Amino acid sequence: MIKIKQIGFYAQLVDQGRLASMHLGFSESGAADWQSYELANALVGNSIIRTAKASQVKPINATSIEITLGDVSLQFEQDCFIALTGAQASCKIDDKPCDMYKGLWLKAGECLSVAHIGQDNSLLGLRVYIAVRGGLNTPTLFASAANVKREGSGGLHQDGSALQAGESLALNVSLDEAYLQSKTADAVTASSQNMIEHCHSSTNSIALIPSYQWNEFSHMQRNALLSNKYSVSTQADRMAIRLEGPAVISTNKSLFSQGLSKGAVQCTGDGQLIVMLNDRQTIGGYPVLGAVEAFSRAKLAQSKPGMAFEFVLSEPLNVAAKLRIWRKQIENICTSVDQCFCS
Repeated sequence: MIKIKQIGFYAQLVDQGRLASMHLGFSESGAADWQSYELANALVGNSIIRTAKASQVKPINATSIEITLGDVSLQFEQDCFIALTGAQASCKIDDKPCDMYKGLWLKAGECLSVAHIGQDNSLLGLRVYIAVRGGLNTPTLFASAANVKREGSGGLHQDGSALQAGESLALNVSLDEAYLQSKTADAVTASSQNMIEHCHSSTNSIALIPSYQWNEFSHMQRNALLSNKYSVSTQADRMAIRLEGPAVISTNKSLFSQGLSKGAVQCTGDGQLIVMLNDRQTIGGYPVLGAVEAFSRAKLAQSKPGMAFEFVLSEPLNVAAKLRIWRKQIENICTSVDQCFCS
């Protein structure tokens, strides 16, 4: 059991999201920075858990905690194996500093605190992810524990509310015996180092896959999009990010509502751009230039107001290749951790 002692600004349960709910009008939700979420769970072996037959593995949709700014304090009432990823933060177990991007053991009774999220003068860094070996045992909606505040759906109480101080989170597994195998704490630190850079890319480009009404924007408007800088405005949350920059005007003035993919870049009537994220509405009537690719979406999810970038075009096959490489690296880390627990 984990008891929540303090929630500073906002924290919620996250996982891979609701993968079969949009046709019913429910948001997809899930971890905003999916890379940090996946890496945190890889560091505790959650992406693959061995079945009864040692040679077989199966993926699990592990429920984790997403912290957006603010200080958080958690009291662990049983031994746990955890990992923290995402924005730079000051993390402590009781009063002793602990590392991020590394498997960590907590003994029953110890307290984990996360503070000063993203206070390193960087324009990247809003969210920290906490993964626990085996995941959290929480209610689900459409096979997901994530909540959507706007809808009033999902979450610990199935009413869309975020996590609150005084609440408790149950664990899926007990690791009392596994605690003796402390070698897991450093087993994959080295192999994960090259992936940390992917989660904190400082490049000022956002990759866009042209689609939807791309061809209904004139060459002049498309060139304007690709030759100017846009910055994240203060109107940004898990639903969408409104950008500030030169207007991009569509010639299409009459458009039926259409489904919105994650990362869809809407163009409003006055030419301003909005990038749709996890808690977006399922349909919209503005023209759409295309969709921001997966890795750039993760970066946008960690972007603070004022971050400026340029759009660059990307091909779906290139994105698919990058995803295959990423997932293979995640699998390798998971396997290393899992072997420590099973040896």
